[in-house]
Amino acid sequence: MKKKMIGTLLLSLVFSATANAAPPVSVDLEKERILHQQVMEQVEKELEDTNRDYHVFERLTDSEWNRVAEKTIGFAEEYPDLSKEELNEKVYEEYVAETQKDIIRIQYIGGMNSQEAKVCALNPIDCTKVKKAAETAKAEAERRYVSSALHNGNGDAFRHMYWNKLMTNAIGASEAKKFADAHEFGASGQPKNEETMDLHNNSLGRSNAKYTAAEIVKYLVDSGSGRRLNSSGQLISTNSSGKR
Repeated sequence: MKKKMIGTLLLSLVFSATANAAPPVSVDLEKERILHQQVMEQVEKELEDTNRDYHVFERLTDSEWNRVAEKTIGFAEEYPDLSKEELNEKVYEEYVAETQKDIIRIQYIGGMNSQEAKVCALNPIDCTKVKKAAETAKAEAERRYVSSALHNGNGDAFRHMYWNKLMTNAIGASEAKKFADAHEFGASGQPKNEETMDLHNNSLGRSNAKYTAAEIVKYLVDSGSGRRLNSSGQLISTNSSGKR
């Protein structure tokens, strides 16, 4: 009986949230690209001022990421008198030290692109949170959807929405967009429709970040608010198919 009451309460909360969910967005790909270029120009200028090597973040392996994240997660409490920029410098130094431990390194394949690395080098504290959000979203998408839905399907839309929702909760919508756009526009060879799809789903996740449950993201996918690609590579609305 107690489980039933909890389930009913959760369901009512989800329905309440979905009634006020942000509507689907309209993506102007070229406008977004120009805006992102302007953001990256500012990032590169600030990065030059800090004299940080963004290639450090391109070289990191998952195990190195995790070691530094675990070590630095409490830095804000450990050094309460430091500004965020000073904390970022300390965290950056930890990442640099981690990559210098081995004399011979194997280049990490499948890591972040150069734009992501630049944004991370400028703000490694938030970057650590972004990576954690990405891992959580990926795991949740894989738990809910079959493998065929995870690339350009409903599971892909869920992952992008949930990632951006989690990022927004952790670092705010503006910074979340900066990291997400660097991920999308920094990727090489991505088809135009795939870029548009990802930007749409990313934006939808950020605009619905105030709702805490992952169920709001599921609703957005099921109801057709998200975007996916069909077998011909055309943009279509998401639906409830492809679940485990």
